Amino acid sequence: MSNEWKLSESYSYGELEFYNRKDYLCRAPFTGFVIDPVGNLTLCCMANSSSFSYGGGKIYNIEQVESLKEFYNSDEMEYYRRELENKNGDKIDPCRKCFRSEASGLTGGFKYQVNNRGYSKALEGTFDDDWDLREQNIDRDIRWIELTTSNICNATCSTCSSFFSSKWIELDKLFREKKIPGHHSASISRLSDKSLKKIMDILPGLRILELKGGEPFADLNNTKILEELNRVNKSCKVIICSNFYKITPKTMKVLKNLNNMNQLKNLGASIDGVDKEYDWIRSNDFKTTCKTLENFYNETGKTLTINTCVSFWNFFSLDKIVDYFKDKPYVRAISFNNVIGKTQIHSHLHIPLEIRKKQFRYYDRKWRKERLVHYEHLRSHFTKDQKGVFNSRSKKRLFKHMETIDEFRGFKLTDYCPEIKEIYDEYRNRDI
Repeated sequence: MSNEWKLSESYSYGELEFYNRKDYLCRAPFTGFVIDPVGNLTLCCMANSSSFSYGGGKIYNIEQVESLKEFYNSDEMEYYRRELENKNGDKIDPCRKCFRSEASGLTGGFKYQVNNRGYSKALEGTFDDDWDLREQNIDRDIRWIELTTSNICNATCSTCSSFFSSKWIELDKLFREKKIPGHHSASISRLSDKSLKKIMDILPGLRILELKGGEPFADLNNTKILEELNRVNKSCKVIICSNFYKITPKTMKVLKNLNNMNQLKNLGASIDGVDKEYDWIRSNDFKTTCKTLENFYNETGKTLTINTCVSFWNFFSLDKIVDYFKDKPYVRAISFNNVIGKTQIHSHLHIPLEIRKKQFRYYDRKWRKERLVHYEHLRSHFTKDQKGVFNSRSKKRLFKHMETIDEFRGFKLTDYCPEIKEIYDEYRNRDI
């Protein structure tokens, strides 16, 4: 498995302290933290920004802290390091989410991701040294940051909200008019120039910079950050999660420069379908996105990963994604390891169990010899029978959501996915 490594490798990467505790440590709080779309500083992507707080119930925002490095070395962050070191990860939020997920046989938590060998290589030579500095109570540099500079976006993905997408503000209004719960008023949020400078100040010590959104290529603050990173720190690896709908010439130039310095570690294109199913789920035009992917490859020579968010909306169409992209020269991998959990409305667990199992068996037979396809986390959902969430209340909310997106898009998903149409028709015949 990709997150297993040997003692000799941990020695060469300078992280024996981590290797000796790998069963109960998560690398995240020992290397950095997350800055979310509204500027809140959270432990990792598993923390809910609206409810997560540090000791004493305090929420920290980049606009309020004097220095990101000072916050990273604060008692608030140290609390989580100590709890993990004392093997209490399964007792504290948000860490317990990953520990419980792994205990149930699932592999998709952030702990699983950040503890893998890819991060070891990018962080090479820092973990043990920083551990020693920590024991001496000496401040360390931030080595990893996951950054969202704004909620500025060019899409209204069906699984999103206005917290992550400015384009969703109009759609959220439509949901509220229809009295569909879970949709709140939001506004455009973007880092101020003062906060942007705080980001610039930590760039020299970084080893991994992850850019998310919103849409990273829609906010030119990300281009400014990448320009500065290329100037001050040519050893930092860059990870970008984008919908790749459009990239400006200026941003493309910066990406070319980073790739020439071997700084682009991983670029993921968020593709949740093909043709009209993509248009419905991701809202943008599939052909335009594919042209951008081709142009990016032609300009940089860099291949990328097709990252699919597995949901109710595309569970029956994942093979179409593989068939379309597997032979494209710009694709290095196709990943189905982002699977929406059972507590969310968009989960594939709304599909009856036997239908789900039959569909997965089909995928498993088809993909097991496909070198490019990675679906370990999706597979872990089928190692044991997970209870569905297809009750009367969830069905009503699920299909209200679909009908509202249909109205907003101007066409119906069920016209392009017969399996969903069959489930929808059965729902209507029983409950209407």
